[in-house]
Amino acid sequence: MLYYAFLFWRKPFIERDTIAFSYHKTNEYIAIFIGLMVLFIGESIAVHYFLVTIDNKVAWIATLASIYTVLWICGDFQAIRLNPITISQEKIALNAGKRWRVVINREMIEEILDINKAERLTKRKDYLDMTVAGEPSLLIALKEPVKVKGLFGIKRSCKYFGIFVDDLAAFKSQDCLLAFFSIAPK
Repeated sequence: MLYYAFLFWRKPFIERDTIAFSYHKTNEYIAIFIGLMVLFIGESIAVHYFLVTIDNKVAWIATLASIYTVLWICGDFQAIRLNPITISQEKIALNAGKRWRVVINREMIEEILDINKAERLTKRKDYLDMTVAGEPSLLIALKEPVKVKGLFGIKRSCKYFGIFVDDLAAFKSQDCLLAFFSIAPK
């Protein structure tokens, strides 16, 4: 995450013949990010001044931990901004920043459902909510489970993925995905 906080500020690399969809602009993530930044910076200053009266070393250790936390949150925001959901003719890449990432071959997709019509599936152990904030709008059901890569090397096997995209109408209108929608896109 520190790589994204310090070094990775360019636009995301999108392969040719691939369409990218953001998933952070129209949900609550930006408000949560701003709120966390204000909270951590304000709290860090207050805690630092309080701890200085007790022990100077402890105050600086707490301040450095707070700075690291702020940088980690900035890196998380950058990772989310720079790793969109991408669709090509052969595959779909689902990302939740660097928290979760999976590349799914198109032939592995069984169907794509409106999340309201698939609520029973969100309770399963092989379901993964890939939203960064808020509720998913679509559920992607696969024919068989696939391995998902997570932060810190965590791996998980999932068959159902809840996703949120900012431009749902454009996502639903992609020719390579139309056959998988259980209802006609609006």
